Amino acid sequence: MEFGKSSDHKEVVIKSETLWGSWGTIFDAKQAGDLPSSFTAKHIANKTIPVNPKPFLNNLTGKPVIVKLKWGMEYKGYLVSVDSYMNLQLANTEEYIEGQFTGNLGEILIRCNNVLYLRGVPEDEEIEEAAED
Repeated sequence: MEFGKSSDHKEVVIKSETLWGSWGTIFDAKQAGDLPSSFTAKHIANKTIPVNPKPFLNNLTGKPVIVKLKWGMEYKGYLVSVDSYMNLQLANTEEYIEGQFTGNLGEILIRCNNVLYLRGVPEDEEIEEAAED
């Protein structure tokens, strides 16, 4: 990962597609003077840090998740299990198409190759939805 300053020396440029590696690299560069002292994690908020998928999925088992398919549909439910191919089993599932609730599906299986992304639902979001109901 390379760090540098833009031509006007006010903006930090990170020359990397992803930030794979340790946070220590960023802080070492900061201490060496390659980065301004004001540089924080907010400067890389638009970048994604890769995560090992197996532990990530195992930690979400039993918790509410949102799964977005490549085709645009979203499914919100409780992640029951994940197999070795990363097929997903969800319970109490709700379907959303273009952000609009279309119905309760109950227990479903989503084949791995259809998944665009999966994310955990923050507990704050669950509390807000319960208050709305």
